[in-house]
Amino acid sequence: MRNDWGRSWLAKEQFLDLLLSQQDLMEDHLKPYQEFIEKEKGEPYKNVALVYSIINFTVLSQIENDIFDPIIVKYEDLVLNPKNALKKLILGLNLENVCNVEKLSMLRKDSDTTQKNRKSYEKNERLTSWKNELTPEQIEQISRIVTQFEYIPDIVL
Repeated sequence: MRNDWGRSWLAKEQFLDLLLSQQDLMEDHLKPYQEFIEKEKGEPYKNVALVYSIINFTVLSQIENDIFDPIIVKYEDLVLNPKNALKKLILGLNLENVCNVEKLSMLRKDSDTTQKNRKSYEKNERLTSWKNELTPEQIEQISRIVTQFEYIPDIVL
């Protein structure tokens, strides 16, 4: 089983500590989760799950509090249905006079950079291939972390 989790900057405990050192972030959003975070951090795959959860939880909790009204396009939407995802962005940003999503030829093929470095995956495999790098126990631990923060992506788990 290939496991490159430790090489990601998201996996570094120092990055997680940097997030946790932000007093306003802790007070406004993470105080109820502080003990849980401290207990779970350490393993690279857990650190990635914690950072991912903290970022998404913080943004989504502000949306629920009507602090701002963003246009939300998930990575999963971009992978599975790029035309609709881009159309949502173009319409939401009032750019329909500037961009014609129907004529975006870049949606037909991967970029040269992506093509050179990526294995050929089906669309769903792009979203779930990470599961092949982890044990079932690690996947369960990630699920538990993400669930703790009340954010569960549609297709990831």
